[in-house]
Order: sequence, then structure tokens, then C-alpha cells
Amino acid sequence: GDLNTVKKYFDQHRRHPPVHPSLPKHAGAAIWAKELSKRLDEPMRLLADAKNYLPANNDAAEVEGAFKLAQVSLEGFIKKEHQDWVSTIDASLSRKLEYNLIVVE
Repeated sequence: GDLNTVKKYFDQHRRHPPVHPSLPKHAGAAIWAKELSKRLDEPMRLLADAKNYLPANNDAAEVEGAFKLAQVSLEGFIKKEHQDWVSTIDASLSRKLEYNLIVVE
């Protein structure tokens, strides 16, 4: 279902995520991954709620395991994008934040 679709889509696009041109590269990629993660949350919440009413079987455990792996992959991707972004920040940035933007004469 949706889990396999999201995983396949993520795997196909993780190297070059579809980021809207108005978004920064790393933030846009992280937002893309977060949206994929959110797309999986609702079906998993429904499955968790249904577990109370359905007999136990291996399929539910298999789906939960696949969901957790997908979430770990997505979270790892988001953290890597953040680390990549942090590595691009100029070390002198904090000094530059002290610059006056407006000079009164």
C-alpha cells in the first residue's frame, strides 16, 4: 500500500529530492522527507488503533517493522540534510550578525 509507495518514491528521489524552487536546497529536502513521513503516520495510527480489535497476526508486525525502518530512513535523511547545511555555514557568521544594518549619521 502506501508504505511501499512512499519507500519506493523516497529511494528513487533521495539523491535529488523534488524541492520547490522557492525553498533552500537542504531545508526543502528535509521538508520533502518530513512530508513523506507524515504521509505514513495516519495509516499507522489506524493500524495501531485496529490492533485492539483484530486478532494478532504476523502481517501487522511485518508492516510495523517496515514502518519503523522507513521512519528511521526518513529521519536519518533529515538529520543528514541538517548536517550538510550546518557544514556550509561560514564560521564567521556569528560576527557578521553583529554588523549594523542601518547607520545613522
